[in-house]
Amino acid sequence: MNETIQAIRGHFEAHPARLIPVAIAATLITLSLTKRWQPPALRRVTETIQHGAEWLVRRLAAVITAIVLTFGYVVAISPIALYWKIARKDPLRRRFPGAGTLWSTHEGSPIDPAQRARRQF
Repeated sequence: MNETIQAIRGHFEAHPARLIPVAIAATLITLSLTKRWQPPALRRVTETIQHGAEWLVRRLAAVITAIVLTFGYVVAISPIALYWKIARKDPLRRRFPGAGTLWSTHEGSPIDPAQRARRQF
C-alpha cells in the first residue's frame, strides 16, 4: 500500500500539470456536497452551472443517439435488405401488382372447431 502511494506521489511530482483536473474535480465534488452551507450567491452560480451542464448533456445525448442509431441501421439493416433484394428473397411472401390475390392458402386444422373452441388454453 505504501509503495502505491509513493508511486502516485512520484507520478504527480514528475507531472504536476496532471494534478490540476484532480484538484478541479475535488473542488466541484466538495462544493456539490456542501450545497446547503453555501452562501446564496455561490448557490446561484453552482445552480446556473448545473443547469447549463444538464442542457449541454441533453443536446449531446440527442446528437449521439441519432448518430448511433443511424450507424446501427446502416451497418445492420441495410446490408440485409440489400442482400434480400439481390437474392429476390421475400420473407413476407408479398406478391407484387399484377400477381393476383394477396390471400395465402392454408391447410385445414385437424382438430374439430367445436373442440378447439372449448379448450383454448
